Amino acid sequence: MQILNLEKIGPLVLERNKRVKRIVLTRKNPGETRVKVPARLSFEETKNILSRNTDWIMRFLSKVDRAEKAHSSLELLEITPVEASRRLISRSVVLADKFGFSFRKIYVKNLNRAWGTCSPRNNITLNRTLARLPDELLDYVILHELIHTRVKDHSAVFWDEFKKVLPDAKELNRKIKKYQLHLIRV
Repeated sequence: MQILNLEKIGPLVLERNKRVKRIVLTRKNPGETRVKVPARLSFEETKNILSRNTDWIMRFLSKVDRAEKAHSSLELLEITPVEASRRLISRSVVLADKFGFSFRKIYVKNLNRAWGTCSPRNNITLNRTLARLPDELLDYVILHELIHTRVKDHSAVFWDEFKKVLPDAKELNRKIKKYQLHLIRV
């Protein structure tokens, strides 16, 4: 790990990552910007690329700052991991029974990039952080994954099925995006 101090931007924490193919900026803590760097790039090459793109980096950080301010005003439940698992599993069972869905297993994990997933074998994995969201968004994600047990893509057929069980699905889809920043802080 190295720290690069760029004019107008401040310190950037550079970390080599064998899995990334391009430079990736992230901010997990306010004021700490991390840069994942492909193993093939030298420190000097990375510095040159970042220096040439300071305007873009400043716009990115400004956007992240605005999102952090907006997210700090959102209400989240305080809940233990055990309580979160119980809440998610019990609500999934209730919704599956209510709407006639079936699934194989439910897992509750800390996911980095998704609220939930449904495997081809109808195993559902839910992000533990989901249990902290308002009930309507919790139900939205669970129903989303339950519908994937029948329709495996996001085609028009998927959204038609979704509207049958949750008429305001599209509105809730927009609403949950406000919580995206909380998703990556698990």
